Amino acid sequence: MITREAAEAAAVRYILEYAGLQREDFVILRDRTIEVDFGWVFLYESPSYLQTGREVDRLVGNAPVAVLHDGQIIPTGTAEPLDSYIESIKETLRTDQA
Repeated sequence: MITREAAEAAAVRYILEYAGLQREDFVILRDRTIEVDFGWVFLYESPSYLQTGREVDRLVGNAPVAVLHDGQIIPTGTAEPLDSYIESIKETLRTDQA
């Protein structure tokens, strides 16, 4: 089982590799990280949006990243509410354990 800090580091590496962002382009929203029974879900946004609040500064397509307790990364999406992605992950994990 990994720690929250290790999970966050894994999420950052995933975002850097698969979202095509540079480290200065985003920050993890630590106060909005969701702890669930399977691990954590990390949200992220651009520092400029957080500073200015201007919609033009927001990231587009910044789907939250789920990191399981075993370190596995499961990307979510932006087409559905986040809760539906979390429930889908839970269902997949229940099915895999059966």
